[in-house]
Amino acid sequence: MQARHLVGALALALSGCISPSVSLAPTSSGHSAHDPLAEEVKTGLADAFAMSFEPAGPHHELGTAPDGVQLDLVGVPVEEVVLSLPSEDRSAAVETGLAYLPHLRQLLDGPDAVWDWTAEALACREDLGADCEMSFAQGNLTAHFTDGGEDFLVLVITREE
Repeated sequence: MQARHLVGALALALSGCISPSVSLAPTSSGHSAHDPLAEEVKTGLADAFAMSFEPAGPHHELGTAPDGVQLDLVGVPVEEVVLSLPSEDRSAAVETGLAYLPHLRQLLDGPDAVWDWTAEALACREDLGADCEMSFAQGNLTAHFTDGGEDFLVLVITREE
């Protein structure tokens, strides 16, 4: 009888050594292990705009700020960003968007001309009736605005490898 208890205790001890451990600690989206630059930029966005991030699918995170701004980060490392700016007050939307651009540039880098165009095209959208360019591409970056209706200005910037 004692031999069975000893074998059972030994089996239990061995299974504890080889079974995967489970951590109850909160986890991030998993991107930090793969993209330290994205984590650095997210920290800057949290500090500057009180933006918080949640997983939104495999290799996709959604950042939200108290003022209604949303920022999608797609890919590891990040290959695309989608900046959605509430546009009820177009002047405020443009000002806010311009404040986000340095963070996006840090994340995606790329040719100056794309970032210059993006700032100019964003500023153009302050006037609802203006005839603004929709897209620009150079080098490894493409920037374009999509139709967010009257509620949002939506900017998509994609980096090609």
